[in-house]
Amino acid sequence: MSQAIFNTRDIIKLDNKDIQDLKQKAFNSSLKSARLCLHKSIQESLHEMIIAICKGVYIKPHKHKIKTESFHVIEGSFFLIVFDDSGKIVERILMGGDNEEKKFLCRLEKNLWHMLIPISDFVIFHETTNGPYIGKEDSIFASWAPKKDDREGIKNFIKKILNRLE
Repeated sequence: MSQAIFNTRDIIKLDNKDIQDLKQKAFNSSLKSARLCLHKSIQESLHEMIIAICKGVYIKPHKHKIKTESFHVIEGSFFLIVFDDSGKIVERILMGGDNEEKKFLCRLEKNLWHMLIPISDFVIFHETTNGPYIGKEDSIFASWAPKKDDREGIKNFIKKILNRLE
């Protein structure tokens, strides 16, 4: 999981300085990601997060059995890849807000295999999902995708996906 910062205020307001601070935290993190949780606790029924991810971060394909998820791009761009149960790409969505070809908002229903592939140096997005956070059971990770410590496997997996997108 990325470096997480939890909100403690009843009213939270963000500006560009907050986004720059989050980007710096992601850059300095060993995981190259950081999140600002707008909710105060993992027990809340609604989770909203501003997430910063550096280019090159591997987000292993996963699904959520009981949770929906929305992504709203604030800065940068990424591919949102949706897979079938065998790992075949069924949809690719170019996310970003800087031109008409990119989608700035996407909502996924529960039980869909998906992953994000950052294509800009940083991606900043607002993610919304159901709570509470239930730990390891929150996400199911794809057995057909490389493990997080398989650098060569990840490199080839991402390259294969991106080549299919051209």
